[in-house]
Amino acid sequence: MGREPVRPGQGAAQGGELISAASGTRDNKKGNSEAMKKFLAIAAFLMLGNAIAAERVSVCAKYRTNSGWSKGYKVDAVLYKGTELNQATKSFDYSAFSSYVVIFWSKTNASIIEMDFPWLSVIGSSGKERDGTKWEISKSTTLCY
Repeated sequence: MGREPVRPGQGAAQGGELISAASGTRDNKKGNSEAMKKFLAIAAFLMLGNAIAAERVSVCAKYRTNSGWSKGYKVDAVLYKGTELNQATKSFDYSAFSSYVVIFWSKTNASIIEMDFPWLSVIGSSGKERDGTKWEISKSTTLCY
């Protein structure tokens, strides 16, 4: 509680702030190397393409705000199973039976979204981050606004 969600357009962490890849939130504690280690492990895992079933896709992503849905963001994302994220982070933080969409907004800012269903559609699929932020992810980027 009391941790501010990091959203697109807020920029990278500054000073002693680190981005927690597992929760998508800013962590103001200096020396919190655990969050950075997880983030770097995921980044290296995703960028090197070591996952067997990973799928890279262009998506339209929107997140829920207090006043409705955010604008749509046309971004590249990677679809992973929980087991693959657990392997990348050397943890058991992700449900082995779930599918995840990982969106890197910058080198230090990622959203890891657990999807309600194991596939994405052009209509849109729902999911949420660990902090409870709800997302709508669509494979269709034509009408992304």
